Amino acid sequence: MAKEFTLGWLHSDHVALNEINPGEGKIVQSGLHKIAAYRDTAGKLHACSAVCTHMKSIVKWNPVECTWDCPSHGARFDKDGHVLEGPAVRLLNSHSLRRDVTNTYLFSFATWKIF
Repeated sequence: MAKEFTLGWLHSDHVALNEINPGEGKIVQSGLHKIAAYRDTAGKLHACSAVCTHMKSIVKWNPVECTWDCPSHGARFDKDGHVLEGPAVRLLNSHSLRRDVTNTYLFSFATWKIF
C-alpha cells in the first residue's frame, strides 16, 4: 500500500486536457492538485479530484469498467467521482471546468470537508 500511495502522488500522465481522447481517463497535474479527468464518448470532459477520500491515495482510471479505482484499498468511483464501491464513503471532490479567452481550461475547485 505504501508503494501505491507514494507512486500515485509522484506520478501524473503529463498530458494536456485537450490530449485526452474520448473514452480515456488521465491524471492531470494542476499546480499542487491531482485531477482525475475523463472525456466521454460525446467529447464532454469530466473532472474531479484524483485523491481518494478514504486514505488519500491517488486513483487510477480503469478503462474496462470506466471507473476511477483506488489501488490502495479497492474503492471505486464513477467518472464524476461518485462512490460505487467502498471502503470510501464520500465522493471525490468535484472540479468544474471552464475555458478562458485563450481557450485554456481553468479548474474551479469545489471542496467538501474530508475529515
